[in-house]
Amino acid sequence: MKYFFQYLQHLGFIKGCILWSKMKLNRTSGIRLSGLAHPFSINPTPEDKYTLIEIFLLREYDVDLPPSAGEPVFIVDGGANIGLTSIFFANKYPAARIVSIEPEINNFRLLQKNASRYTNIIPLNKAIWHKNNTIQIKDHGWGSRGFVIEELDNPGDASIQAVSIAGLLKEYDVETIDILKLDIEGSEKEVFESGYQEWLPSVKCLMIELHDRMKEGSSRSVFRAVSEYNFSCFIRGDILVFINKDFS
Repeated sequence: MKYFFQYLQHLGFIKGCILWSKMKLNRTSGIRLSGLAHPFSINPTPEDKYTLIEIFLLREYDVDLPPSAGEPVFIVDGGANIGLTSIFFANKYPAARIVSIEPEINNFRLLQKNASRYTNIIPLNKAIWHKNNTIQIKDHGWGSRGFVIEELDNPGDASIQAVSIAGLLKEYDVETIDILKLDIEGSEKEVFESGYQEWLPSVKCLMIELHDRMKEGSSRSVFRAVSEYNFSCFIRGDILVFINKDFS
């Protein structure tokens, strides 16, 4: 019965019972929800089932930006996992270009499948880091939502390309990021420790989940960096939302 009443509360009795039953039976392909243009799939794991609840039922990323910031046109989904947040943004902001970045290959393959019918989602099998570099993925037993990245001295078959946020601005020829969503399993420590001066002032809205349990000092790095700029902050579920008041 875990989460049963959340399905009912947010979807109504009939639709809630149907979706809850599908999750219990692990019928996790071709899920349809009202308000979404296309069906999507998840892995039949507790982590993915709860991600569905967070994004589409609790709507943790459904944040109203200040009208003066304008309609989002460029969004970065860092640590996109299987792409559910990117799908949410693609439906809320159909005119926006969404760069969806996920390093772990199995998550990325499902991200590609889920994003394939959205022309405004650009999936990248890379990792967000503080510089363009080669990294490796480490599994420390936190499940499919908890892969950690580390730098490699000698790139090999297990290596993957990492990109900086400043590099993304340059690659996609944009001056601002309307929404920067980061759920990068502790890598925020390095991302906000150095080089942030190049890109953080250009972010209108930062939505971030902190992971001190995975990498000590992560939240300290983030708060120290954003305190240098004119951000306001509020909490939505597990997410910290920072709004850049300079764009208001």
